[in-house]
Amino acid sequence: MLSKLIFSLFFLPSNIKKWQVIFWLNTSLLLFLTLSPPIDSGVSLAHADKIFHFIGFGAFSFFLFLGYPRLVPKLNILVSLILGLIVEIAQSHIPHRGFDYLDLVADLLGSLLAVIFLVILKRTLPPNQA
Repeated sequence: MLSKLIFSLFFLPSNIKKWQVIFWLNTSLLLFLTLSPPIDSGVSLAHADKIFHFIGFGAFSFFLFLGYPRLVPKLNILVSLILGLIVEIAQSHIPHRGFDYLDLVADLLGSLLAVIFLVILKRTLPPNQA
């Protein structure tokens, strides 16, 4: 019963268009936030920027996986890493921003976690549903 609910929420082919819309909205927000001059988020955590990169690129890969299910997981991670590299290069030209290799590491780890989670989730569903 729970596996049918999970399948219908995440992997039902009729939901692909919805996931694609969410993917592009998420990507737009991610690019806006990463390419805008920094704002004081009020978060005083150490390495808050790395946490934001981890979450943002994790969400990017999560929605990419669901919106474009024919894209192999390795390519999903590569696309995320390339986008992260482009963002870091662009940030080096934005005042009060800069290129940071640790941001790329956070991007990669967020992407990896999202993809691994979804691959495991999809594999645990009964074969007739995946």
